[in-house]
Amino acid sequence: MLAKEIAADLVLIDDWRARRFARWEGLSIVGCVGMLEDLYEQGYLSDLRGTYRQLVQTTVRIDLDTLRHSLAKFKLLPLEDDPLQAAPHKTL
Repeated sequence: MLAKEIAADLVLIDDWRARRFARWEGLSIVGCVGMLEDLYEQGYLSDLRGTYRQLVQTTVRIDLDTLRHSLAKFKLLPLEDDPLQAAPHKTL
């Protein structure tokens, strides 16, 4: 596994099976939502909600409940309140 070979501090993984394996291997992991949250907290990303809205409108597969939880964590409006959001209740 490359991450172990290069002694990576953190591995970006979204797939749940790969995450489980990486944890079993003792690797520190973060998913794309966690990474975006960190960027938002550090001030590198100014519009977390808009970024999530853009993700949902692409072919990226992402769990909307994870996005809802993330937005609530930062006290941001949920995606459902956005009239531009086309598919608020399905996982893409």
